[in-house]
Amino acid sequence: MKLKPGQFLLSEPFMEDEVFAKSIILLMDYDILEGSFGLILNQTMPYDITDFLTDFPMKNKSLNFGGPVDTKRLFYIHRKSNIPNAIGLSQNLFFAGDLDVIRQAYEQGDIKAEDIQFYLGYAGWSSGQLEEEIQEQSWIVSDQLILEDIVFSKGSFEAQWKDAFLKLGGKYKEIVNYPFSNDLN
Repeated sequence: MKLKPGQFLLSEPFMEDEVFAKSIILLMDYDILEGSFGLILNQTMPYDITDFLTDFPMKNKSLNFGGPVDTKRLFYIHRKSNIPNAIGLSQNLFFAGDLDVIRQAYEQGDIKAEDIQFYLGYAGWSSGQLEEEIQEQSWIVSDQLILEDIVFSKGSFEAQWKDAFLKLGGKYKEIVNYPFSNDLN
């Protein structure tokens, strides 16, 4: 399968890397020569957005762990189409954009807390690294999942990961029952 932005990377059940085990990553940018960039969608952090942006008006809005690279950098995916500089991911989902406009939209009631997800950090791969990891069967690549369902899904990271595999169907339904650790086999 040819890699492209918008695809999902689902970690194989036997991935031993604790950062990426049972992760769902949205591939945001892919360049065979320059490398790739994605966001882990299903790992929440024990922090609120106001722990990062102290004057942000959205209280009790959790932050997600986007990946281990540049963990002080904030990313966000939202459902507000008219945010300047936002990048369309689908008909109803957008990446980034002017955070001040998002703040104003929230204060005016034009965007709700459940319409945005915040991520600290990102997952990054150097040239050829992601292809190598896929060849080693660390990742299952899919463009069959519905982006909005994954970005705004609820539940534990493991429940979200299992749900993504169940949505893929077929042979992937069995994967969700594999033990988390190879030591349990």
